Amino acid sequence: MKKFASYFLVAAALMGSVPMATAAPVPFNEPPGSQARKIVNVVLADYINARTGIQIGVSVVDVDQDGTGEIVARFVHSGSCRAGMEECRTVMLRHDPDKNWQIILDKTTKKIEVLVDQAKKNRPAPIKTDNVTWNWSYPSYKPVLETAGKPVEFKPLPDSLVAQIAPAFGPGAAKLVADHGALNFEYAEPAISGSLKSILVRMNGLNACGALAGCPMRLLVQNGKNWTPILQVSAEPGVALSDVDRGGYRDLVLSTKSGLVVMGWNGSAYAVAERLEQSIPEKKR
Repeated sequence: MKKFASYFLVAAALMGSVPMATAAPVPFNEPPGSQARKIVNVVLADYINARTGIQIGVSVVDVDQDGTGEIVARFVHSGSCRAGMEECRTVMLRHDPDKNWQIILDKTTKKIEVLVDQAKKNRPAPIKTDNVTWNWSYPSYKPVLETAGKPVEFKPLPDSLVAQIAPAFGPGAAKLVADHGALNFEYAEPAISGSLKSILVRMNGLNACGALAGCPMRLLVQNGKNWTPILQVSAEPGVALSDVDRGGYRDLVLSTKSGLVVMGWNGSAYAVAERLEQSIPEKKR
């Protein structure tokens, strides 16, 4: 990731920014010649220069109430927005102790709010992008699963189904189950579609889960005595069922080490539709 140096632009220029009194959409009202806009032009120069005719909205908000404003920038361009030009790339910049401007939030969104009424002492206030809340998790913001959908509750898979389900996780899993290996399965029944009966199964035990990827998970539909996977993924504990649907199938939101990943229906199976991940600023070399 590119290191964002402040060059000759200093945080002092943003001292005394007015804190937001209540939660409300951030207004992008900084004039084109403002110091904040100049900082955005430097920090994201490569991104801006690659998009002819890009429109940039800038705002200054003091999310941590330290007297120095953070910068929020919104980019409106066909290469920055989704279809309809309502959801556009929006970033928040913060001046770090090494005097570099770092991206602490990066999301394609319709609007962004600073939840000042939920702020805690000596901690940046939560941020809301559309329907998802992001909490401060040093060194940047991380999305909150519970705000992206209704959490899915897992329970132990009945023993009578284990032998049928295990093959969906590969021949190795089926063999371990047949040999009475130390694998166990949990399942949930999220209502992804009114026309489709499915179960979401998570496998763990006996090194099934990885430190980075998490535990294997399958969304299965029954075909006679067999179960066919329409989602095959590994994820951290924590799954939510979104209100968003694609073609009559609701999104599933999965937890990852760096945030959340939204899985959406593509007509034949579930695939990655969107990532909501924590921005990790580059360390100074």
